[in-house]
Amino acid sequence: NHKQEQGPNQDPQQGQQQEPQPNKQTEQGPPDLEDVFNNLMKKMGGGNKGGNGSNSNPPSLPFSKLLPIAAVIGAVVWAASGFYTIQEAERGVVTRFGQLSTIQMPGLNWKPTFIDEVTPVNIERVQELRTNGSMLTQDENMVLVEMTVQYRVEDPAKYLFSVTRPDDSLKQATDSALRYVIGHMTMDDILTTGRAVVRERTWTTLRDIIKNYDMGLVVTDVNFQYARPPEEVKAAFDDAIKAQED
Repeated sequence: NHKQEQGPNQDPQQGQQQEPQPNKQTEQGPPDLEDVFNNLMKKMGGGNKGGNGSNSNPPSLPFSKLLPIAAVIGAVVWAASGFYTIQEAERGVVTRFGQLSTIQMPGLNWKPTFIDEVTPVNIERVQELRTNGSMLTQDENMVLVEMTVQYRVEDPAKYLFSVTRPDDSLKQATDSALRYVIGHMTMDDILTTGRAVVRERTWTTLRDIIKNYDMGLVVTDVNFQYARPPEEVKAAFDDAIKAQED
């Protein structure tokens, strides 16, 4: 009777079993997405702790992972910055921490940046300097002379480190050599037949001077431009020369 009162298919347990079940995939969808997000954050070093939004890894973990990559990139950039080229007419003077190290030949070379410094020096370019002035002759006359000197670098290391300013030193040496030669010749010889003598004696004296200084320079030519009396007495000298010719 009890069963009949409830009627067919009225079993409470059966009724509970026959209740429509919720969609399992729909109910478990959000946790699955959250797990995927948490796993992704863990791989990146910033995973969630217990899914409540707090970091499970220390903040310094990403920097520790990026540090080797940054070190590799820095090493590549440092190595690439060390390549340089020396031209055919040049020599590279390499200094390591300010001290002379080696001389590099033309071509592609490499140096450790911040450790070595390279200064290219042209050893084939011929340079010219000019010196002139009023000089006293052996017979105590004043004469205006001018001379040009052509030179080039022979030893790039000595050129950079033997003297402070080698070009200025060479000019002073030329002026000194020319005054010495003019001071040992008479006015007539300088103005007439002694021009070639002045040139040869000046060249020889100049070579001896720069040899002692060891400047790394070589004199290739010396040209005696002119020699004339001062403008104040030029007319008198012209008359004297004309009288000698007559």
